[in-house]
Amino acid sequence: MASFKQIDTGHMFRIKERLSMFILKKIISPLFMPMTMFTILLTIGVVMLWFNLKQKAAKMIITISCFLFILLSSGVLSSWPLERLENTYHPLEVKKVGAGNIKWIVVLAGRDDESVVRLVEGVRIYRCLSVAKLVVSGGKVYASDSEPSSEKMAKIAVELGVKPSDIVIENMSRDTKDEARILRLMIGQKPFILVTSAYHMPRSMELFIAQGMHPEPAPTDYRSRKEENHIYLEWFYPGANKILDAEIVTHEILGIVSAKIMGQF
Repeated sequence: MASFKQIDTGHMFRIKERLSMFILKKIISPLFMPMTMFTILLTIGVVMLWFNLKQKAAKMIITISCFLFILLSSGVLSSWPLERLENTYHPLEVKKVGAGNIKWIVVLAGRDDESVVRLVEGVRIYRCLSVAKLVVSGGKVYASDSEPSSEKMAKIAVELGVKPSDIVIENMSRDTKDEARILRLMIGQKPFILVTSAYHMPRSMELFIAQGMHPEPAPTDYRSRKEENHIYLEWFYPGANKILDAEIVTHEILGIVSAKIMGQF
């Protein structure tokens, strides 16, 4: 069985004191997600119709709900902001990075599909920088999770050829803010490569820089596609992936606004 190095987080910061804030964020923030708002509005409108409560208002609410769904599924509300988020930083050119100064490649966990894409990019960079350690970061978001995301990524990394001795696991964080605080105590102000999804990179960079760290962005997992002089038929049809894009954009914007309000960067 592979043996990984784990970051000792016993005395790093008081996670329990922030648990209530984390739970509160997980309860409140979903209420502002596009699909949640659409569902709430539609439900209210249907209930009002069935119980003959203010028919005109009910029809207006249902109409707004349908219009919102059309905008969500067509990508009108998400395409431009998603593109802006993803183009904040350019893909990393490993040859231009001072290889001798880089000792750490940090891969942030996301959803399972995102984590795998991020990890593959991290492993690619690791193979180019033979002296660097691969840090996989992400703990259990919910108590019901079978194991921390970082531990899943560590196992996959070994399958992809990374030496277990070159893998460091951070498995206590619940969000990006926690990851920045924990990893600062290990990496300090040394330059390192930060790997995450392109849409998530702007917020991640700000959070790590706010900790006095010096990340080199390596965005991956691009969702937007912009090619001049090309028109794709799929642009004119609704799709579930566009709804997901809207959810992602809303989540990131809320995260950025929340971080600024709370003085996290």
